[in-house]
Amino acid sequence: MPRLLQILLGRERSRVYALEEGSYVVGRGDGSDLVVASDIVSRRHASIVVSATDVRVTDLESSNGTYINGSHVLGESVAVEGDILLVGDVAMRLHGTKVPTLSALRPDAEPGSSMNLSGNLLEVPPPTLLRYLAVIKKTGVLQLTSPPIQSRITFTRGHIGEVLVDTRKTRDPIQALTAILRWKGTFDVGPPSNAGSSLLLGLDAVLPPVGSASRPSMLPKPPRP
Repeated sequence: MPRLLQILLGRERSRVYALEEGSYVVGRGDGSDLVVASDIVSRRHASIVVSATDVRVTDLESSNGTYINGSHVLGESVAVEGDILLVGDVAMRLHGTKVPTLSALRPDAEPGSSMNLSGNLLEVPPPTLLRYLAVIKKTGVLQLTSPPIQSRITFTRGHIGEVLVDTRKTRDPIQALTAILRWKGTFDVGPPSNAGSSLLLGLDAVLPPVGSASRPSMLPKPPRP
């Protein structure tokens, strides 16, 4: 049975790639096995190896990185059904035998544009959405809901500048972002606000890299029993 990759974010949203067992190169170049429409995806961006037991992902020294569930892939990492692969600015979810119909999405016209992007967090979860905004070096405001809670996160060229939860600026942004990663409401990305904010942190602080080349200190801590 083939694995299925469904595009969630990108110019070809809803497109599905069927992957039989074998090795595939993802990129924007004609020589790639999976050609994706994006100006910031490298010509040979990432390798995907599908076997009977797993799916292995390796970044091919791309310009803008390869990510699984928002975490930077260093070396080789394993993806399982339900995981989201972000190749540059193209997000694709790995499915088994069937894929769902995606809802309408008000998309950015081009990476980094100031137009709005909105949708639901079940389709595009917060870790992937946050990393996508970082990759495209977005300057703007991300608003998320997890009823009845709301949050507002400002971005300046892909760096998080401020985190507010229910209109209050959090004293511990990393703890707040870690909680927000589990939200399942809606999101809306808009242009910058007039209020300025100081640069705060990059996403690796809450989404540590994964893969065979990750240092032990980079790996996520196991959940407490």
